[in-house]
Amino acid sequence: MQEQIYVLYLNQVQEVIAWRCLHTGTMKEVLLDKRLLFGFAYGCMAAGIILPHNHPSGILNPSAADYTITKDIAAAAKLLDIRFLDHLIVSSTDYYSLRLDFVTNSETA
Repeated sequence: MQEQIYVLYLNQVQEVIAWRCLHTGTMKEVLLDKRLLFGFAYGCMAAGIILPHNHPSGILNPSAADYTITKDIAAAAKLLDIRFLDHLIVSSTDYYSLRLDFVTNSETA
């Protein structure tokens, strides 16, 4: 199994209007092209995004890279006036939301 990163594009009332697999990586990591993510967001006139990706190991703990991606996407989304609703790590049985971690870390920074 490989790590994959997806994006869900949402309209103003937070209904999914489109989704896309942005990249399939290795067993340990996946690349994220922010230009691709936000280019598609503009193409479908998305008002919001949710960014899920898997950890093939099944371990839901976020990595340092997961936190960096979350921070970078949140900053870009804010600049582009697109709501960044969550970054999720998913496994076959559970998920982890970075939203609360990011909100808490942003407020203390």
